[in-house]
Amino acid sequence: MKMLFDIVKLGRPRTWIFIILAFIMGWVTSGESFSTIIIIYGIIIYILWIASTNIINAYTDVDEDKINLPHRAELVERIGSKGVLYASLFLYAITILLSYLLMPFLFFIIYLVAVFDSFFYSMPPLRFKANPYASLIAFSGAIFFPFVGAWSLSGNLSNLWSIAFFLTYWFLTYGTIKNIPDYTGDKVVGLKTSATIFRERRTAIKFSFAFLITPYILLILLLLFNYLNIKFLSLLIGLPFISLIMYKALNLQEFGKLEKIHTWGFFYAVSFLSLFLFLLYPTINSIILILFLFIVLLSINITKFDSR
Repeated sequence: MKMLFDIVKLGRPRTWIFIILAFIMGWVTSGESFSTIIIIYGIIIYILWIASTNIINAYTDVDEDKINLPHRAELVERIGSKGVLYASLFLYAITILLSYLLMPFLFFIIYLVAVFDSFFYSMPPLRFKANPYASLIAFSGAIFFPFVGAWSLSGNLSNLWSIAFFLTYWFLTYGTIKNIPDYTGDKVVGLKTSATIFRERRTAIKFSFAFLITPYILLILLLLFNYLNIKFLSLLIGLPFISLIMYKALNLQEFGKLEKIHTWGFFYAVSFLSLFLFLLYPTINSIILILFLFIVLLSINITKFDSR
């Protein structure tokens, strides 16, 4: 039982919240009504998908984790490297089978591409995360694939690509935050990320801050050209929060304090997506879902039931 809990921790439960929000937004924008069972199946498939991604990432990144996240490295050693790898492969296999047997064929095809993206995010020979540009593109798949996967259930992918594009690009820029606390360990093992391509962590933080502002510029452009409804202008409320987070990060060097910045960034990301969901679907149901997800996130953070 303890091994099972360790594997779940490596699956990083708090990242599952991104998947749930993205999938629900894809479902809402499709404009179709589906069986509740199908929606639940889809969410479960993509939760297990992101868990597989996180587990295999722990397997491949044990050397840098010994410096950055020794607790995660200890979990891998306790389970055994092969056990971690087999757990990830088993989950991938189960989700591929479920998506083939239970879901529409288009959903299955999109899911296979999602598996390719997430598996080779960490695994050689492609190992996307070893390239700072490919890494961010692959990372953005955590929003893109569940969103488009839910959207595909309607069989109509011709509408509202502006939302999919904006959310994917926004999450791509958010991916730079997670590399800041890991700067030292990644630098030691020679891993090129959006942070380690710079000589100093402080420069990497400045770059990340500048990059994180660009989605707000894109948002204004999409509004000006009527690709998004004017109500999405309220998303600009996130700009001062991310500015404050990055400003505080500039004066920090210790991993523990920078990891807190990463956690604040995580809450910022969940808040941004939650607001986006509410703007898409302003109902009591969305409010209840958002509150529930925040309770789950706070519980995971308090109990530290996550390998990050």
